[in-house]
Amino acid sequence: MKPAVRLAQIIVDTPNWEQNPVLVKEVKKIRQLLGVSSDKCSGQMGAPQGYQYKMYRGEELVFEGTHKQMADYANVSVTTVYNRCATGRVVNGLKITRQKWEEVNE
Repeated sequence: MKPAVRLAQIIVDTPNWEQNPVLVKEVKKIRQLLGVSSDKCSGQMGAPQGYQYKMYRGEELVFEGTHKQMADYANVSVTTVYNRCATGRVVNGLKITRQKWEEVNE
């Protein structure tokens, strides 16, 4: 049986699988094999989640959205968006910043 199928079978079909140490160990092993951290993960693997990205030209806000929306808008990869944000690098007069969603919604 394929690992992804077995993982889905355990999580969906087995009630209270978290209470069974054998199944917990198997799920952990399969998730590690597949590179999945938990059943709650979403988006691109390794991509920063929970941030609102903003692009500025000088002091003017040009665009805001998720890292994927920002990448599509700027016609660059999501890795480039993340790196420009992390380093604070300004390219062609555009600066990208990010803020946690919790801080945005306060």
